[in-house]
Amino acid sequence: MSQSLIWFRTEVIPLFLEEYEAPLLYWIGKEIAKREKLNDFISLRLYFEKKGLGRLSIKKKEKDHILLLLHDSPTSSASAASVGTFSLECGLVTYAMEELFQQKGEGSVHWTDTQSESPSLEIKVAFLK
Repeated sequence: MSQSLIWFRTEVIPLFLEEYEAPLLYWIGKEIAKREKLNDFISLRLYFEKKGLGRLSIKKKEKDHILLLLHDSPTSSASAASVGTFSLECGLVTYAMEELFQQKGEGSVHWTDTQSESPSLEIKVAFLK
């Protein structure tokens, strides 16, 4: 991802969308995943790598949720971007996991390894009952 796209993603979009940034990016992520037919982990992981969004790995799968890690995201180094900035990625992951496990879910994202030079994001999809 070029520096200008990182700047746009971390500076312009939050300024323009304000408090609607997180819910809109989350919805857009789910819609893109649906359009791109990202309905399993392999297609999702390849999509992230191809689009330069970072590398995904599965951290843990439980009965009621799944945890994924996003490594090497170009925006993660953009002066500690807010987690709301990653709602697009969270929406992509949530839709794919809903399709894979055939359960509705709710995605959330938070930083891990915040002291590291290259922090990771943990994306959790909690399956709804």
